[in-house]
Amino acid sequence: MSGVATTGTGVFGKSDGDGGSKGVHGRTAIGYGVYGEATATGGYGVTGIATDAFGVLGQSGSGTGVEGTSSSATGVLGSGATGVFGSGTSIGISGFSSSGTGVGVKGVSTTGSPVVGQVTGAANQSAAVAGTGTLGPGVQGQSTGGHGLVGITTAGGGHAGLLGFGNAVGAVGLRGSAVGVGYAGVFDGAVAINGALQVYGAPKSAAVRHPDGSHRLLYCVESPESWFEDFGRGKLKDGKAEVKLDGDFAALVHSDDYHVFLTRYGEEGNGLTVAQMRPDGFTVKEVNKGTGDHAFSYRVVAKRKDIAGERLAKVEPPPALKAPTAFTVPETPPTKAPELPKKPYRARVIRADIAVASSLNKNKSHHSRRKRSLWRSMVPLPTAERSRRRNGSIRAVRRLSPQLLPQSPVRASMPPLPPLPP
Repeated sequence: MSGVATTGTGVFGKSDGDGGSKGVHGRTAIGYGVYGEATATGGYGVTGIATDAFGVLGQSGSGTGVEGTSSSATGVLGSGATGVFGSGTSIGISGFSSSGTGVGVKGVSTTGSPVVGQVTGAANQSAAVAGTGTLGPGVQGQSTGGHGLVGITTAGGGHAGLLGFGNAVGAVGLRGSAVGVGYAGVFDGAVAINGALQVYGAPKSAAVRHPDGSHRLLYCVESPESWFEDFGRGKLKDGKAEVKLDGDFAALVHSDDYHVFLTRYGEEGNGLTVAQMRPDGFTVKEVNKGTGDHAFSYRVVAKRKDIAGERLAKVEPPPALKAPTAFTVPETPPTKAPELPKKPYRARVIRADIAVASSLNKNKSHHSRRKRSLWRSMVPLPTAERSRRRNGSIRAVRRLSPQLLPQSPVRASMPPLPPLPP
């Protein structure tokens, strides 16, 4: 099927029948069933318009249902409540761009969401929107006035609003960067870390609210090894006191080797010493065989039992951030739906009139009666032609036909077919 028009309609099809009828039907074994091409700016190669049905419907068992290609504009443009709808057993809609700054699929909306992915099956665990990349990001979000990327979940049981995985050596599951301009990460709520916490380039501190309304930083006490510590108070009786370690504390540390630091309260009496240490506690005595009843406090420090905690272990900082390149969204194509093409003149009726007019010129005896029938069936003539129709009907038809008869498809050459994308 081939239709060519410079300003009008190349091929026009209309069907008023049921859902199985077709206005235009094209079929081919290896080529194009229906092919449309627009060479002028603002033109449309193929236009389909429908009020309650499909403007253009493409179906394929194993190939491509509808394909649109463009070197500098829009390959396929859809507008309406659902601009473009695709349904398939593997891919509903597929977009491809060979340009370094091009976009395979683009959605534009002034008030709603340009692109929405939805999974409807209750047992479907697939992603609503999935992106894969080779050297670039799988999914990238940018915004000039809002959040770049947002994830929300209403499911519990360990589901996360935003999840990142790093499945290679040196990879980072989730990373934020805002050097010198803001916070790389802010968490409003409790934070749990399943693994080691390493801080590079800055101390660990707690921002505590002060009574004057400000927040003050209190810094952590660092140690070259992994130590746990506990504090408590005691009192001597006749110069001696037995102190038991907290059972839960003792279960987490090496209780066979720990340190005890004592502080005596009061001005009178002698100093204090740790006379004996056991896995469950220790004995405190007053030196020089003192028999005082003095109060004291103690600090117990012991190494963690669950990890080795190598002393001053050497570590490598994380790899440098591979910052993504900000992309520029291509210019939005026009979204106005094309106008419905006008119904073309019926060439076969005009040709039939020409044939009848020729026979009238040959048969003068029946001229008056058949001439009236002829002019009723023909398309309307201009006023100048109508005034001279009685003097020469053949000349009138010949003068009229070059303006109304469309070009024959046989005389037009088929434009070259565009190459398919890989």
